[in-house]
Amino acid sequence: MTIECPPLYSVWENDKGGKIFVEQVIVLDDDEFDGEFFVTVVPYKDRDDMEALADELDQEQWADLIKTDGIRMTGIEPQD
Repeated sequence: MTIECPPLYSVWENDKGGKIFVEQVIVLDDDEFDGEFFVTVVPYKDRDDMEALADELDQEQWADLIKTDGIRMTGIEPQD
């Protein structure tokens, strides 16, 4: 299963009420890494908190999160 890199500042939620915010995206555009990516996510309610605990996920962890938590993108929040 091919997983696409989520957009920067995207909002993701599931039917159980879980909601996260993608605050950083790093794509490794190198032949050796073949488009691998890392995303940093925080709980949506903490998206403006610089001290919030964040999780960094590689593309496999992101794919697992989508599959196990059933999250889907619901929007993108523009940043200043």
